[in-house]
Amino acid sequence: MRLKAGQYRDRVHVYRETSAEGSDDPAFATTLWRDLPCSITAVSGGETYRGRQIEATVSHVIEMRYYAGILPNMRIYQPLTQTYYEVSRVLAMDSNTQLMIQATEVVV
Repeated sequence: MRLKAGQYRDRVHVYRETSAEGSDDPAFATTLWRDLPCSITAVSGGETYRGRQIEATVSHVIEMRYYAGILPNMRIYQPLTQTYYEVSRVLAMDSNTQLMIQATEVVV
Protein backbone atom coordinates (compact mmCIF):
# COMPACT_ATOMS: atom_id res chain seq x y z
CA MET A 1 0.00 0.00 0.00
CA ARG A 2 1.39 3.35 -0.98
CA LEU A 3 1.26 6.27 1.46
CA LYS A 4 -0.55 9.38 0.32
CA ALA A 5 0.72 12.87 1.07
CA GLY A 6 -0.88 14.18 4.25
CA GLN A 7 -2.13 10.75 5.35
CA TYR A 8 -0.35 11.00 8.72
CA ARG A 9 -1.43 14.41 10.03
CA ASP A 10 -1.34 13.71 13.75
CA ARG A 11 1.77 13.59 15.98
CA VAL A 12 2.14 11.38 19.05
CA HIS A 13 4.63 10.39 21.75
CA VAL A 14 5.05 6.76 22.83
CA TYR A 15 5.64 6.00 26.53
CA ARG A 16 6.83 2.81 28.21
CA GLU A 17 5.60 1.70 31.62
CA THR A 18 8.19 2.39 34.33
CA SER A 19 6.34 1.40 37.50
CA ALA A 20 7.82 -1.15 39.87
CA GLU A 21 6.72 -4.73 39.38
CA GLY A 22 3.62 -5.47 41.44
CA SER A 23 2.67 -1.79 41.75
CA ASP A 24 -1.04 -0.97 41.72
CA ASP A 25 -0.64 2.31 39.85
CA PRO A 26 1.10 2.17 36.47
CA ALA A 27 3.59 4.95 35.71
CA PHE A 28 4.54 5.96 32.18
CA ALA A 29 7.57 8.23 32.44
CA THR A 30 10.02 6.99 29.81
CA THR A 31 9.46 8.43 26.34
CA LEU A 32 10.54 6.00 23.63
CA TRP A 33 9.62 8.15 20.62
CA ARG A 34 8.50 11.75 20.18
CA ASP A 35 6.50 13.39 17.40
CA LEU A 36 5.76 10.24 15.39
CA PRO A 37 3.53 11.01 12.41
CA CYS A 38 0.30 9.00 12.44
CA SER A 39 -3.40 8.95 11.73
CA ILE A 40 -5.87 8.62 14.64
CA THR A 41 -9.40 7.44 13.93
CA ALA A 42 -12.20 7.06 16.49
CA VAL A 43 -14.16 3.81 16.24
CA SER A 44 -17.22 2.58 18.13
CA GLY A 45 -16.30 1.25 21.56
CA GLY A 46 -17.96 -1.10 23.99
CA GLU A 47 -17.43 -4.52 25.44
CA THR A 48 -17.41 -7.92 23.75
CA TYR A 49 -17.27 -11.51 24.90
CA ARG A 50 -14.07 -13.26 23.88
CA GLY A 51 -14.07 -16.83 25.03
CA ARG A 52 -15.53 -16.64 28.53
CA GLN A 53 -14.13 -13.22 29.39
CA ILE A 54 -15.47 -9.74 28.83
CA GLU A 55 -12.97 -7.66 26.88
CA ALA A 56 -13.08 -3.91 26.45
CA THR A 57 -13.01 -3.09 22.78
CA VAL A 58 -10.93 -0.34 21.28
CA SER A 59 -12.05 3.28 21.00
CA HIS A 60 -9.38 4.45 18.53
CA VAL A 61 -7.22 3.03 15.76
CA ILE A 62 -3.81 4.62 15.25
CA GLU A 63 -2.00 4.00 11.97
CA MET A 64 1.67 4.82 11.48
CA ARG A 65 4.82 3.64 9.81
CA TYR A 66 6.44 0.55 11.29
CA TYR A 67 8.50 1.12 14.45
CA ALA A 68 9.92 -1.97 16.15
CA GLY A 69 9.31 -2.05 19.87
CA ILE A 70 5.78 -0.68 20.17
CA LEU A 71 3.97 -3.20 22.37
CA PRO A 72 0.61 -3.64 24.11
CA ASN A 73 0.29 -1.90 27.51
CA MET A 74 2.35 1.06 26.32
CA ARG A 75 0.77 4.49 26.34
CA ILE A 76 0.47 6.92 23.44
CA TYR A 77 0.03 10.66 24.03
CA GLN A 78 -1.28 13.18 21.51
CA PRO A 79 -0.02 16.64 22.59
CA LEU A 80 -2.40 18.61 20.36
CA THR A 81 -5.52 17.28 22.08
CA GLN A 82 -3.74 16.28 25.32
CA THR A 83 -5.20 12.78 25.03
CA TYR A 84 -3.71 9.50 26.27
CA TYR A 85 -4.35 6.12 24.66
CA GLU A 86 -3.65 2.70 26.20
CA VAL A 87 -2.34 0.31 23.52
CA SER A 88 -4.36 -2.93 23.32
CA ARG A 89 -3.01 -4.53 20.15
CA VAL A 90 -0.27 -3.82 17.67
CA LEU A 91 -0.69 -5.26 14.19
CA ALA A 92 2.02 -5.14 11.51
CA MET A 93 0.58 -4.50 8.04
CA ASP A 94 1.90 -4.39 4.49
CA SER A 95 5.02 -6.54 4.99
CA ASN A 96 6.05 -4.70 8.17
CA THR A 97 5.98 -1.22 6.64
CA GLN A 98 2.97 0.05 8.63
CA LEU A 99 1.43 -0.49 12.06
CA MET A 100 -2.22 -0.53 13.03
CA ILE A 101 -2.51 0.09 16.76
CA GLN A 102 -5.79 -0.61 18.52
CA ALA A 103 -6.09 1.57 21.61
CA THR A 104 -8.49 2.77 24.27
CA GLU A 105 -8.67 6.42 25.35
CA VAL A 106 -7.52 6.90 28.95
CA VAL A 107 -8.86 9.62 31.24
CA VAL A 108 -5.99 10.92 33.38
